Amino acid sequence: QARQYLLDAQRVSDLQNIQYQVVSYWQGNQILPISLSDLNNSISDFTIPMDPQTNQPYGYKVTGKMSFELCADFSAVSQTSDSQGIYSEAVAPEPIGSASTQENWQHTGGQVCFDRTINPALYPPIK
Repeated sequence: QARQYLLDAQRVSDLQNIQYQVVSYWQGNQILPISLSDLNNSISDFTIPMDPQTNQPYGYKVTGKMSFELCADFSAVSQTSDSQGIYSEAVAPEPIGSASTQENWQHTGGQVCFDRTINPALYPPIK
């Protein structure tokens, strides 16, 4: 069970990193990447992480002009609040960077998708 929680913590960390890269891509291009492979960057040495257990890609889908979802297959339900910032209580999705959100990464076991919307007031386009 401890191994499942560690794998799930790595998945959450990977999704957070991917989310950061998607937002950075949007800031530089004012469009969302079509696929995660658009984020691979040899200059910054960023390569899209794969699931630590299955080595399969994480799910990504553009859902609007500034919104997208990230998906992963989790081993177990999130643990309650811990040092990794994972919470079991559900929180409604809010724009990335909104003042009231702590970023909702809690999950059930199985496939879970996280809806994200970029807040351009907090992440303005880079000219």
